[in-house]
Order: sequence, then C-alpha cells, then structure tokens
Amino acid sequence: MAAAPVSSIFPVSRLPQTRQVLSGMLPLPGKRSALPSPLSPLSPLSPLSLASSFPLGRLRRDTSGGNACRPAEGPLHVRPESIGCFARKTPCPTFPHSQQARLFATVGVGDIRQGHIVVIDGKTVEVTEWRQIKSGRGAASIGISYIDLATFKAGEANFSVNKKLEAIQPEKKTFQVMYVDEENDAVVLADENFDEAEFPLKLFGGSSVIPFLKPELKVVASLHDGLPIKISLPPAVVQQLKSKK
Repeated sequence: MAAAPVSSIFPVSRLPQTRQVLSGMLPLPGKRSALPSPLSPLSPLSPLSLASSFPLGRLRRDTSGGNACRPAEGPLHVRPESIGCFARKTPCPTFPHSQQARLFATVGVGDIRQGHIVVIDGKTVEVTEWRQIKSGRGAASIGISYIDLATFKAGEANFSVNKKLEAIQPEKKTFQVMYVDEENDAVVLADENFDEAEFPLKLFGGSSVIPFLKPELKVVASLHDGLPIKISLPPAVVQQLKSKK
C-alpha cells in the first residue's frame, strides 16, 4: 500500500511555519508578527545583504477582537538607509500610524544643547556636549560632541556660529518590558494596548543591561519616521548602570 503524501496528512496551511525568509514563507504565528522584507538579499538598495533578508515587522491592532496583532496589509514601510536597523540582528519594528512621524525644525547651532537630536552629515545623532570655541583672530565656532544613533559611536563636529542644522522632534511612546529574547538579541515590549513588538537589544545598551530589564519595567521609545531611534531607561536604572561601571 502506497504511503499517503505528507501534504494530505498535514495540510500545507498547518505545517510548522518558520523564518525562511528567502523562500517567502509566512510569518511565525503568535502575537508578534513579522513579514518578510521586500528587499532581496542581492538588491542594490540593501546596505547589508544578509541583514536585509531578515523580516521587517510591522504590527497593527487586530480589529476582530482581543489584543492580538496581525501583519499589516499593503507594502511595508521600509527605508534602506534608516537608523541602522538593517545592521542589527533584530529588525526595528515600525509604527506606521505614528501621528508625529515627521517633525523637523531648522535651528542654529547656538541653540542646540545636550540631549537634542539633530542630523549631521546625513546621520541622526544625539548631542552629548555643546561648547563654544574661541580662536585668536578668526570668528568663534561651535563644537558639538554626539552619539550616532545608528552605530552608537561617538563623534565630534565643529560649525560656524551661523550654521543651521536640522533638529528632529521625535514622538515619545511608553512601553513596558515583557521579556528579553537573548537568542535573537531582542527585547519584547508591549504598549498600552498590550500589543507586542521586538526592539533590538542594542537600543537598550547591549547585553550588560539585560539584568535590569525586568518584566513590567517602563521605558520610553523615541520614534522618528515610524522607527525607534532611542530607548530611554528609568533614571533609577541608569543610576544603577553607572554605579556598576
């Protein structure tokens, strides 16, 4: 007697679904949903071919009832140059319904202070220090130290006092920690509606922060253009991290 084909015993719709992005399979089932990245690993738009093969998730509330999330319909909101997400093991979630996704302001370097987020040479950076540089005979200039929010590397730049920069006014959204997925270098957060999304662990400061990411810990995500560019931990946690060093 010939053996029945596997598909007749286990319908394709019920076969285990895996993250085989290159084969175009469906996203993993469950509350956290992700869709395959529309960028081919060989696409010239992709800055990192291997990283762009990971699915870039986007969540939307399930209007059919309950708190489950499902993949958003339509094309994904993908920016190949965006905030270094393709360089991370875990892709950044997107928040397409963010009402303050594109808030910019042009400001003079004399008005920039520590903590401001600005664009320097096409890079989104957070200012860590502002100083005035006086020269003997030449005009005074402004020195800025910053952290590149895509690479988390420190940098410096000098500008004339009349220089203007593009400042970003990110939307801030509060989440609570659900758990840490160490295998995928990710932290699972839930919003006020208990919709969950994965955030790269690197946004939190790396593996050294894991012991402090307790369930229900409240954190604030700064969103720009629908993508998280910074995670702010509670002051008490920041103080503990400093004392640990």
